Amino acid sequence: MKKTFIIAVAFLAVMCSKTETEKPQTEISTLPDGGRTVIKVMSSNVRNGESDTGDSLWCNRRNAYIAMLSDTQPDIVGMQEAKAETAADMALLPEYEVFRVAEYDGSNPTVLQDHLPPNLIMFRKSRFEKLDAGVFYYNEEDPGKPVHYPFGASGWQVRGCVWTKLKVKANGQIIYFFDTHFTHDPEVTDAEGNKIFNIEPRRKASQLIVSQIEKLVGEQKAAVFVVGDLNCSLYDGSTRNGAYSLEPLTEYMWSARDEAAYYDGAVSFNGFDLTYNKKIGNIDHIFYRGAEAVDFITVNGHDYGKTFISDHYPVTCTFKL
Repeated sequence: MKKTFIIAVAFLAVMCSKTETEKPQTEISTLPDGGRTVIKVMSSNVRNGESDTGDSLWCNRRNAYIAMLSDTQPDIVGMQEAKAETAADMALLPEYEVFRVAEYDGSNPTVLQDHLPPNLIMFRKSRFEKLDAGVFYYNEEDPGKPVHYPFGASGWQVRGCVWTKLKVKANGQIIYFFDTHFTHDPEVTDAEGNKIFNIEPRRKASQLIVSQIEKLVGEQKAAVFVVGDLNCSLYDGSTRNGAYSLEPLTEYMWSARDEAAYYDGAVSFNGFDLTYNKKIGNIDHIFYRGAEAVDFITVNGHDYGKTFISDHYPVTCTFKL
């Protein structure tokens, strides 16, 4: 359920087409630009495929990926497909603290430790203090328990969302950061032989995220971010229909790609193919509330020692809080 919040007049002046009635915002700082907190947020599917070989193996992309982080200098990163090897490498970076789902209570005997969603959040220790953190799963009956085939999806993988509550050390501002990876569309067909697209399971995942944000954040004055590979695009046609699947998020939050003052126009998914440039490949997202989106950048134009650091280009957005 949407709530009405105070919106600074200065903020209204820079916002685009949507009005307070269409999408209420959380309150943001009324300080002049010089006194506002500026942060850079990143979403990055790092790719860890079981069939990977050669340059697509993580061990052969690791140094290039770390070089990218050094170059782009994100403050908070949400990673997808960050399996144990990747997580261990990220934990060695001295400037970042890492949070991931590392332990599992075995509450669902059909789900093993290595079935859990390999999502990872890392943030600059110099700028933020972690106040709380957790995980929820795309389980209609109990979001605290991981399940296969989330929300009846055709994909077997367990899906969920990790989150952190951070405090900006400089001024005490609160940030909630959610990192997720929605179910994909495996080559599974229905009784008539038609490929199944997981439109409804992704929509239900969007709905659950919004309900969890409302539960966790409540009436707190906080900036809220949801990032991740959502396996659909707002530019999809009716077949995959990402606009419908993501509607709960786009009604509740803002899409940084669409609302930032500047967007570079690039596509985030590449599939290890330099020629891929379809807008339906914009499946890597950053949604936000309680902040002002400045520039949305797709990290696709640098040579970090490898042609590709992943089959997705990282996406970043700089925000003023």
